[in-house]
Amino acid sequence: SNCSQCLQAGKGCAYCSEEVRADPPIRAVFMDGPRCDLYVNILAFGCRKSAIITKEGSMSIDQVGLHLQVPLLNLRLDLILSSSSQNQKIEMSLQQSQVSPQQVTVSLLPGEERLLNVEVFAPKKGPLDLYILMDFSNSMADDLSNLKKMGEELGEQRLSDDYTIGFGKFVDKVIELKEPWPQSDPPFAFQSVIKLTNNVSYFQQELQKERISGNLDAPEGGFDAILQAAVCGEKIGWRQHSTHLLVFSTESAFHYEADGVNVLSGILPRNDEQCHLDKQGKYTHETSQDYPSIPTLVRLLGKHNIIPIFAVTNYSYSYYEYFPIAEVGLLQDDSSNILQVMEEAFKVRACRGRRLSGWVVGKRSSVLPFWLKNLRSCLGCMVPQTSGQQPAAPDPHVSL
Repeated sequence: SNCSQCLQAGKGCAYCSEEVRADPPIRAVFMDGPRCDLYVNILAFGCRKSAIITKEGSMSIDQVGLHLQVPLLNLRLDLILSSSSQNQKIEMSLQQSQVSPQQVTVSLLPGEERLLNVEVFAPKKGPLDLYILMDFSNSMADDLSNLKKMGEELGEQRLSDDYTIGFGKFVDKVIELKEPWPQSDPPFAFQSVIKLTNNVSYFQQELQKERISGNLDAPEGGFDAILQAAVCGEKIGWRQHSTHLLVFSTESAFHYEADGVNVLSGILPRNDEQCHLDKQGKYTHETSQDYPSIPTLVRLLGKHNIIPIFAVTNYSYSYYEYFPIAEVGLLQDDSSNILQVMEEAFKVRACRGRRLSGWVVGKRSSVLPFWLKNLRSCLGCMVPQTSGQQPAAPDPHVSL
């Protein structure tokens, strides 16, 4: 093997840069063994110390900066190794998800190990943005009525002390309907009605003005709405350091990529994944481009750190049950339990997020599952206990 291949073969490998060893003053003698081996063996084979090349891994903390721009609910282990200077401390008074150190560069040979001290802080009630996205087809009339009655309850700070709430509505791509049902609005693809706000009175006041709409077929155009809610960050009002919850409420299935061609009036262009909301929050490209695909939504929701919660009725539950990265809650036919569904889904998601997933860094390490289990336990999630053990009290600030 050459020098590079030798040094990358594993921990402790050394390479002799000389093919022969000097045997002064008369002649040169070939080495007694291979040029690639452990350091002590290379010496024994006759290679001079000055000609032996070795390599070992390195670790450096590159960047100062403490506060994550992703909520801990979404955090992966590869992001944990992306936090601040090791000398900086967690500031618990900020009530933001924090990890220290940030931005660590590690270069390791096969079999080599490095020890890194990590601090994690997951506030029990950190900043939270809750955006409710509701199906406005006529079959959801009683659901809208109940949502209006629960306006104040929706704005209560049950899940966070730093809380904003917003509201959007969707039906489907507009083709030919003007007034699908008596005393109803014309159909529309998506409109962001209430930008995320901490003014509960304003939220309730604006919610009371809404009227139901309708469409021609059962599947709804909710995927257009989800994509716009994800990519139009400023217009929706997502904050940088908060946990982003998108509650999607419907009793129907969904249209997806290629339905624009096959089901509607030949809408051929693929979705461009860009924000297309006007000043009134209305989606302007519903008839000029197709619905997005499920993989597109999964990618964009992850990119913008948005946690989807599908609050769906029994009729449509199976359509959303296996949607990646989402929580699914069973909604009563009139949506009267939507608050309970949101709270339960949030708690489940929080526990899953705090468990963390080490799919990039250290995925072959036998220590990793133990480390993740203990971090999850310390941050207050349920883990199986062996007989005789008592669960530890949750601690939002953990050093590992």
